[in-house]
Amino acid sequence: MSTGKNLELVRGLGKWSSAAIVVGTMVGTGIFLKPAEMAADAGSLSLALAAWVVGGALSLFGALGTLNASILSGARVPYAMARDGLFFRATEEIHPRFRTPGGAILFEFVVSSLFALTGTFEELTSLFLFATWIFYALAVAAMMRMRRTEPELVRPYRCWCYPWVPVAFLAGATALTVTLWLARPVRSSIGLVLIFSGLIFYRHWQGKIRVQT
Repeated sequence: MSTGKNLELVRGLGKWSSAAIVVGTMVGTGIFLKPAEMAADAGSLSLALAAWVVGGALSLFGALGTLNASILSGARVPYAMARDGLFFRATEEIHPRFRTPGGAILFEFVVSSLFALTGTFEELTSLFLFATWIFYALAVAAMMRMRRTEPELVRPYRCWCYPWVPVAFLAGATALTVTLWLARPVRSSIGLVLIFSGLIFYRHWQGKIRVQT
């Protein structure tokens, strides 16, 4: 029944509507378009379905393997620091059954969950890359310094075209971090504050080690 009024739809999308459109498009494309193309190439619906299931299973196992490696490798950093007395003692605990750094994994889970609540996936990715490449650059700079301060160390591997390759890496890492900071100055600055705040805890734990020795 007409009311004589012109109704206008709201021209706006919220975060849930946008997410529904993206997920629906991806799922619809994966379910309805790709199998149709696969079935046309395979000539058999059962063969195309089997290839789809096997491909999905392989992708799932690959993702889980990558997640497992990321979790365990990342957890061993606070675990090793705790063993040296430079981090929370709780992260030094080993799981009695699986022999994994259970305390460090739990700490990693809590910190990651807190970060996940503070921003979008894109923002968290930018912050992760910003912090990670800072430490990549610091590691390379430390290596170059050790070449001068401790030249007698055994070095089974020699860097090709040294020092030009490390210098080029430092230049690229610096350009990337500066670009990320310019793109998101507020969140990147918060990341810098968090990084430098670690120096306070480091000096505290280092002082405790000196007192004990």
